[in-house]
Amino acid sequence: MTPPPVAGGSYVALIGLGSNQGDRPLFIRKALTALAHSTRCRLVAISPLYQSDPVGNPNDPNPYLNAVCRLETDLSARQTLDRLLDIEKSLGRVRRERWGPRTIDLDLLFVGDKIVEESGLTLPHPLATQRSFVLEPATQIDPEFRDPISDSPLHEIRNSLRTRGDWTPLQRLDFPMPQELTSRQEIRQFIQTSREKGQTVGFVPTMGYLHEGHASLLRQARLENDLVILSIYINPLQFGPEEDFEQYPRDKKKDFELARETGTDAILTLSEEPMYSPEHATYVEVKELTDHLCGASRPGHFRGVTTIVTKLFGLVSPDRAYFGQKDAQQAIILRRMTIDLEMNTKIRILPIVRESDGLALSSRNVYLDEKQRQEALGLHRSLLRAQELVASGERCTETIDSAVRDILNTCDGAQIDYIGLVDSQTLQPVERLERETLLALAVHFGRTRLIDNTLLTPLA
Repeated sequence: MTPPPVAGGSYVALIGLGSNQGDRPLFIRKALTALAHSTRCRLVAISPLYQSDPVGNPNDPNPYLNAVCRLETDLSARQTLDRLLDIEKSLGRVRRERWGPRTIDLDLLFVGDKIVEESGLTLPHPLATQRSFVLEPATQIDPEFRDPISDSPLHEIRNSLRTRGDWTPLQRLDFPMPQELTSRQEIRQFIQTSREKGQTVGFVPTMGYLHEGHASLLRQARLENDLVILSIYINPLQFGPEEDFEQYPRDKKKDFELARETGTDAILTLSEEPMYSPEHATYVEVKELTDHLCGASRPGHFRGVTTIVTKLFGLVSPDRAYFGQKDAQQAIILRRMTIDLEMNTKIRILPIVRESDGLALSSRNVYLDEKQRQEALGLHRSLLRAQELVASGERCTETIDSAVRDILNTCDGAQIDYIGLVDSQTLQPVERLERETLLALAVHFGRTRLIDNTLLTPLA
């Protein structure tokens, strides 16, 4: 069964969103933004958008735009439902008839493994496992989530409906292809035009070879900003002399398609100009935070990261920039850098996106052969073991380190680079868990170096 509470006593809730009146993407975006800023709630994942024909009302000609989001909340199921109704009301939803058209429809589909039958509240939603416009987007963000009635994962329920032919076709929303910005002049003109219109800019810097982890950043940026800009640049300053700069995977066509699917407006490639001139002599360094973990294993790496991000921020001037928790040390360093240099950009850090078996998504996963891919699952197993120890009251980092190391040592061919238990703000090593602590791992599988992490929070 799906475990009822997640870390911190919260529950995972899946919320269905639909709109078939007015500016449908705008209404869904506004609803998601309201959820993202709702107290005692954390918006974790958002599905792609799908279009479907209206159900139950043959006189309604307008197709629906649908999505599903994954929420973590410590609100009760009834409180969560009330919160959804309040958001609907704030967006002009008037509940007159069951199958009538609506600006926004928010359905509470699942709350953990709860089965509820009360006045005005039924969980799971009675039709959640019968509708393609629920199952397809839900499967995109949480395929292993189990329906508490049948105890079946959502992806199995979806596949069963498809096999039986009981499946209503869906159309994935077709955003236009993003504009490619290849020169500094194009970038500056694009930004100037957006600022003249009073538009906000969300920015996702990447080295390309995009995957669902990057997509989650782009979708969140789409929710919170008028414009979304992605950069694709494989930064040579981030690679050491023995590292994989030349072999780093590249797939421009695939990257542009993923960016299109997430509604990205522009992609900065600077394909016509170098990022570093022959006379380049300025670098950005953040002291102390770069001395540990990956900074110790990869000297100069973070100087490359902070330098390129500073240059990109100078070109794009984003209101918000989005990074993943998988690169936890990088995120902490960049947040410190923007504060110290008084950059007017808010750093947003989003949760790690994993494969269904727990492996954190990474562009470097493509290097793993089948056996290495299986052994790499030890990373996630070791993190889960650490979480179990802390939940049971363990506070000694030496004990936690030993348990993590024991699991990693059972992974055939794994070579541990580091296991770090450090303060989540200062990155200084800690001996006992007194407050939030970052457990960070770096392990080689063959020539492939993978990182992963989790935040450990001792309960009072």
